[in-house]
Amino acid sequence: MKGRLRVALAAAAGALLVFAPSALGAPVTKTLSFPLSGSSSTNIFALGPFQCCAVNVFGVDLGDIHDVTLSLDMDTALTSPTHSDLTFTDTNLRQGRTLDLTNTYSKDPGGKLDVKYTLAFHANIYGFVVDPSKSVGDTLDCSVPLLTQHCEHTTDIGLFDITVLDILVGSVKVHFSVPITTKADLTGDGVSSIRTMVVAGNPILGPGNLTFTSDPFVQDESTFLNCSLPANEPVNYAMDTATTHVDGGVTENVGLAVSVVGSPAIGPDFTILGPFDIFSFDLPTKTINTINTSAPGQNIDLGNLLPNNVAPTVAMDAIPSDGTEGSPIQLAVIGTGPGGSLSPCGDAGLSIQWSFDDGGTAFGKVVHHSFPDNLLGVPSPPRSGHVVITDPTGLSQTIDFSVPVANVPPTVGAGPDKTTLWGVPVSFHANGADQGPIDNASLLYAWDFGDPNSLIGASGQDVSHIYSMPRATPYVAAVIVSDHDGATGTSTVQVNVLKRETTMSYTGPTSSNSSKTITLSASLVDELGFPVSGAPVVFTLGVQSVSANTDGSGVATAALKLSQKHGSYTVKAAFAGNAKYLASSNDQPFTIGP
Repeated sequence: MKGRLRVALAAAAGALLVFAPSALGAPVTKTLSFPLSGSSSTNIFALGPFQCCAVNVFGVDLGDIHDVTLSLDMDTALTSPTHSDLTFTDTNLRQGRTLDLTNTYSKDPGGKLDVKYTLAFHANIYGFVVDPSKSVGDTLDCSVPLLTQHCEHTTDIGLFDITVLDILVGSVKVHFSVPITTKADLTGDGVSSIRTMVVAGNPILGPGNLTFTSDPFVQDESTFLNCSLPANEPVNYAMDTATTHVDGGVTENVGLAVSVVGSPAIGPDFTILGPFDIFSFDLPTKTINTINTSAPGQNIDLGNLLPNNVAPTVAMDAIPSDGTEGSPIQLAVIGTGPGGSLSPCGDAGLSIQWSFDDGGTAFGKVVHHSFPDNLLGVPSPPRSGHVVITDPTGLSQTIDFSVPVANVPPTVGAGPDKTTLWGVPVSFHANGADQGPIDNASLLYAWDFGDPNSLIGASGQDVSHIYSMPRATPYVAAVIVSDHDGATGTSTVQVNVLKRETTMSYTGPTSSNSSKTITLSASLVDELGFPVSGAPVVFTLGVQSVSANTDGSGVATAALKLSQKHGSYTVKAAFAGNAKYLASSNDQPFTIGP
């Protein structure tokens, strides 16, 4: 009982390795970083060029003001750190496994949208060129919009101060400022990258486009690691340049605020009251030019591809119990792995070779094999063989099997019915066949001719027999064919044996004087030309008759004393027939007188 328990536990452990290899593995995470960045510039307005104001003093032309331009430009720069976490189970990085890989794309903190306004003025004033410009900017906490993103930030621009109290230790001022709130509503088309995964130059995934449209975005990258991939080589996962296109608009809210500020002689200013908003208003939303952001491509080794460590998981399918010699028997292997698979490497790449004890071979998951003969014995011992299943990595399993193969009795045909004369050799031919080619080459034939006058039969496929007696009903000849297992088959043929026809010929005298003693004679032969001996022949001359039996030459002779008057008569020799011969007769004219 303990031994059975150990076997059961070992089987359960093996099944765990085959059916749930990831259960014994550990999760692994590899990270690819993508610091996205990009910028664009948008013109808000441009005025000019203008010219005006020609001046003439005391007849002296001082010139004019010309080439006056005024423009406002908005520069936007977006930076957004992001990353992809590649997560999988370490034991699944193996030939013949499905790698449970996920690519989880996420945005990291620290994304910024920098907005800078530049006001540029240009003019030629009475020959003097002035070209001042003023820039002011703001930074918003803003990341790449995978689809949409809203962010805003307020900054104050001081205008002027009015001192309302000035003492030795400091002063109190009314501070006027312009609060500017920058609001950005951005849209994006997702972050895209071309992904590949290879091992030693052999493709596993891709190249294919990945587009991430949410945070986080989980991309299932599960893939089967074919056993034809080279083992013990690093598996490299690569993402090409990550790109996205950001559009949207920026709205500025401008206001006026006042606060009371304390300004000590020593130390920084501090707010006593406020600030208090006096008014604010939104400037028209300005659509920004597209910000094309990108980050350099990244790649990382997930680890070396482990070699397959599970041999084919197979068993014999049900073996037919009614197999017979010389007839195809279907044999097959079935998978005992997940989903009925034969191997973690998949069924397609397996080599399945069958070998049989008769020297035959076959290939494939399902084969049909004919054994040429059963084995001798009662019942016949089973035939045997083995099948070797080998996966592309060289791991294999061998299964020995036995197949019941029974003998099949031979069959035979004795040929068509025959008709012959008695005493003539009759040829017989038997057409025997055995389903097993070994038996078929060594069949034995035994004949019984059904002749009570000759009880000895014959052996062989081709024989002959002479029936010595005709009869009204046919003889029945039988042939029995036997294989080397002793199994037999029987067939019969009917033989009609006929009497021979005869021919009578009168050979005696055909004239004589009355009262004379004459010798009458006749010969009797059968249709084969052989003389008929011992046959009674009756001679009739007019009203007189006499009989005699034929001798060995088929000749019958008899003496007759004529007692009739002169005249013309008929002499007749007749045979009435017997068990072997048919009747026949012959008439001749006969004259009695001088």
